[in-house]
Amino acid sequence: MPTLTREVADLADLRRLAEEVAAATVPGDLLVLTGPLGAGKTTFVQQLAAALGSEAPVGSPTYTLVHEYPTPHGLLVHVDLYRLPAGAVAALGLDDYLDRSRLVAVEWGEPLLAEHPESVRLISFENLHGGRVARQLALEGKKAQIATALQLALQKGQAERRFREGIDATELLVSIFSLCFFYFSNQYTMGQFLGLDSLAHRTDMESHIRHVVSLLLHGIARRGTT
Repeated sequence: MPTLTREVADLADLRRLAEEVAAATVPGDLLVLTGPLGAGKTTFVQQLAAALGSEAPVGSPTYTLVHEYPTPHGLLVHVDLYRLPAGAVAALGLDDYLDRSRLVAVEWGEPLLAEHPESVRLISFENLHGGRVARQLALEGKKAQIATALQLALQKGQAERRFREGIDATELLVSIFSLCFFYFSNQYTMGQFLGLDSLAHRTDMESHIRHVVSLLLHGIARRGTT
């Protein structure tokens, strides 16, 4: 891919860039995303997944390292190498992902450029207008709203004797986010590992959500109410 420069002023511009990159890449390509914290690397992958036809929710793989998103064109793999030691990078099995994926997008993947000079597609992001600060402030507000809503729901359920006592709202919130990250973002890996082809290729998000809600409600319900 030749060197291109694109000015991205809003989400619509980013969506068009993602569509351009999706059209210019081929199965097995490696896309390295560089730029400072908050520059928009994960947001770009969200748009890239949509451009490839995926309906899966895309989140940052900072803690899980790898997220996989099935698309009609093949698997989109999203990797985050932020502060990951070189030995750990090798253990991720990047070559295997490249062999079986439509596209592998790697945040903070600069160390891979020397090893993959031909297949790498490099996009440099520059955060020119303080977007990271704005997003961080919005996220802080959302976290407070979610925690408050969860605490109120717990109190209401306990008052109605539907939920058991002694549930820590913060621990429950962590469990919800952890379950959603692994269940929604890595369903392809789970399907392959467990030999469940139907799980690896499911795109029915409503079914996913109902299952997760059922698990959570069963876990916090008072005995005899489920």
